Amino acid sequence: MILFLALLIVSSALPGVAESQTEGCQASGSIPIFPSAGTTCPTALQPGDEKNILIAVANTSSTTETFTPVNAKLVGAITHIMACTDTTCAVELPGTLEFVPGAVDGCVSHVAGVLSCSALGNNRVVIDIDNTTGVTLNLVGNTNIATIRVRAVEPVNNPSCGVFGERAATDSNDIVTTDAICAAVATGAAIGSTNEFFPLQPQFKLQKAVTMQSRFAPTKQLLSM
Repeated sequence: MILFLALLIVSSALPGVAESQTEGCQASGSIPIFPSAGTTCPTALQPGDEKNILIAVANTSSTTETFTPVNAKLVGAITHIMACTDTTCAVELPGTLEFVPGAVDGCVSHVAGVLSCSALGNNRVVIDIDNTTGVTLNLVGNTNIATIRVRAVEPVNNPSCGVFGERAATDSNDIVTTDAICAAVATGAAIGSTNEFFPLQPQFKLQKAVTMQSRFAPTKQLLSM
């Protein structure tokens, strides 16, 4: 017994023994955005169309030595910019889409830890997160955070079938590591973007005509033979 206690005291005094089970950690993530419609020119939006947009978060937090994925949570908020000239969102296009409040705290649906979905001005939607509990993120893969609903209002006047960008981001420290392997808590951010199409109606009809013509071209060739 005395020998055991002596070994325990010596081992606890050795540098690095207590810390051997921990590593440094980095906190980071991405925000995949999944619109239910309007993501190609042939399926472009038309005025009055309503659709859902699923906002997810992919946890990319890990240890810094062995690159092992670590647990993390989402706090703060996700701000979704509905329409911009491109996915950088350096120039916004307010009025292109409008937020349609859903039946579940303003969202169509959301996971536990989300407080609400609400409009911020006329081109942004804020998904508020409970800072006390947060949203526990999957260790790997996507965690669906909330689904919002929008309505197409004003077509985008450009020669590229009315393509426009949308972008979502957290604040700088809204991804928080919660894993016991981390020697200290790390915080980071997540961001993501995608494109949609909402052309002026003459552009939309022309594109549909071109698509239909290309589909039937092989049939015409066979008939001519």
